[in-house]
Amino acid sequence: MKSLVYRGKLGLVCEETPKPAPAPGQVLLRISNCGICGSDLFLFKNGILRDGTVMGHELSGVVEELGEGASGCKPGDKVIARPQGCGECKWCLERKENICTKRRSIGLGGRPGGFAEFMVADSDMIIHTPEGLPLEQACMADQFGSALHGMNAVGFRKGEKVLVTGAGPIGLSAIILLKHKGASKVVVFDPDESRASTALEFGADAAVSAGSIQSVARDHFGGDGPDCILECSGNSKAVEASIQTAPFGGRIGLVGMASAPATFIPMLVFQKHLTIIGCFGNTQDECRECMDIMAAGAPAGKLITKMVSIEQLPAAFDELLKSKEQTKIVMDASL
Repeated sequence: MKSLVYRGKLGLVCEETPKPAPAPGQVLLRISNCGICGSDLFLFKNGILRDGTVMGHELSGVVEELGEGASGCKPGDKVIARPQGCGECKWCLERKENICTKRRSIGLGGRPGGFAEFMVADSDMIIHTPEGLPLEQACMADQFGSALHGMNAVGFRKGEKVLVTGAGPIGLSAIILLKHKGASKVVVFDPDESRASTALEFGADAAVSAGSIQSVARDHFGGDGPDCILECSGNSKAVEASIQTAPFGGRIGLVGMASAPATFIPMLVFQKHLTIIGCFGNTQDECRECMDIMAAGAPAGKLITKMVSIEQLPAAFDELLKSKEQTKIVMDASL
C-alpha cells in the first residue's frame, strides 16, 4: 500500500509499505481522507519525529476488517479514529482522556497514522460518523474538537463576547462553533489580511488585521472587554498580548500550540483575577458533538481549499509551511 513516511533528512517520502493486519482487539480501516494539521507541520518542521513515522491523525475511513475480539463496528461502517486513554485513571473516569498519561496517540511515531491507504486502530478508538456527513468533513472532527475543547475549557456560555486570535483552521472552526452556540459577539484578530477577511465569511462579527490585539479589544468590546479570549494562533506574542488585553475576571484559553517562551507579569494575572488554561487536544465526546454540528449544516466543507493525493502530500506540506494561501488541505486516498 502507499504511505507517506518521514525519512529524516530526506523529509516526507511516499513509499510502498506492507498492508497492516488487525491484531486482536483492533480494526483495519481503509482510509478515505486525512487532513494536514498544524501539529503535523510543527513536528515535521522541527524534526520531532522518529525515522519511519507515518503521520496523520485527522482521519476518516471505512471499516475493512476486524481483528479477533474487536467489537463496536462492522465492515463497511464509516468512521473516524481518535486517540484514547487507558480507561482507568482519574482523567479517563472523568472523560478527559486527552490528558491521560497513557494516552494512545495516532500518527506521532508510536503507531502509524492516516497518511496511508490503510491503518489499524484499537476498537475503542473508533467513532461512527453521523448519517449524511461526508468523510472529507468528518476527518476535521479533531480540528473542530480542539476549538470546542477550548470553549469548554474557558467555560464559554451562550450570550458571551469572545475575542479569537488567529484565523487559521482552528480559529475558523472556533468562529463556526461560537456562532452555533450563541455567542453574542465574535471578533477575530489576525495580522494576515486575507485570513482576517476569511473570518468574516465564516460568521465573525468583525475581523481585524491592522493594529494590535489590545486596540482590537478596546475598539470592539469597549470598557468591559471580551468575556473570554481563545488564542488560536500558537504565537507566543499573542499569548502575551492576550494576558495584557483580558479584562478583570477574563478567561484565556490557549488553544494554539505556542512553543516559544512568553513573558508576562504575574502581578497582572493576580490583580485582574485572570484564568489562563491550556487546551490540549480534545475528547472523543467533543469530536462526536462536532460531527453532529457539522452534519446539521455547519459550513465545515468551506474550510477545505485543496484536496491532494498521497503522492502530493510532500508538496502540500511545503506549501503550507511557506504560504497562508490555503486554509485546509485534505488528503483523498482515492486520488
